[in-house]
Amino acid sequence: EQGRISFGDNGGILTTGDLYVGKSQLSGTGTIKTSGIVGDMDICFDASHGSEHTFFINDIAIHLSQADSEDLGTGYVGEGTLVIKDGITVNSDEGFLGYYSGSTGIAFIEGEGSEWIMDNELSVGLEGRGELTITSGGSVRNDGASYVGDDSGSIGRVTVDGEGSAWTSYGLYIGCEGTGELIITNGGKVTSDRDVVVGYDDEGDYGTGTVTLDGEGSTLLSRWLDVGDEYIPGVLNIFNGSTVSIRDTTYVGELG
Repeated sequence: EQGRISFGDNGGILTTGDLYVGKSQLSGTGTIKTSGIVGDMDICFDASHGSEHTFFINDIAIHLSQADSEDLGTGYVGEGTLVIKDGITVNSDEGFLGYYSGSTGIAFIEGEGSEWIMDNELSVGLEGRGELTITSGGSVRNDGASYVGDDSGSIGRVTVDGEGSAWTSYGLYIGCEGTGELIITNGGKVTSDRDVVVGYDDEGDYGTGTVTLDGEGSTLLSRWLDVGDEYIPGVLNIFNGSTVSIRDTTYVGELG
């Protein structure tokens, strides 16, 4: 957090592809033009704004244009909220919620046709606290892996609630080195193209993972499933008519 950008009383313009910045790191009056941002801000993509957005961090005008689909996220060193609704599709390369330790990033994907699509990875709680909620027919898709509770000390939670609400990822790691939780309720659907790992061992750094499905129509689909091992707490709850469907193998408390 030692870095700073100052524009003074009558500053100029910074143009950049990606911008990773905290609210406390910007001062003065100026303009930043960017194709992607991971920052401490509240931002809403809706029928009024679409994917072109202008907002302020302190007295700095941020002009966000997603033509090049760079990174997107909230909670860099402080707090931030991301909302996607009204059937808007938002594209990014990677996604981050709760980037550095002490940060909090929260995202809501709400309503039929509302989508957050990523070309690569999604981290919900990289070093900080991250929460992602997908409701009322909203959807998230990322072609890379997803990490919920990524680094040591992090906390991540993803909730997929309601019929038509969906999350699709190449691989899901719930509780990597931190604490991760995935909740699927009321007909929500989560799909992993490769594997779902609940409690992950990253070269001796152990995480804690919990996955809970509750209610008919609530579904988890994957090729492989790993639930804990001899060192890692991992819990899978399948309640009230919900469904887990694994195409290949399920490992529970795998040894060695």
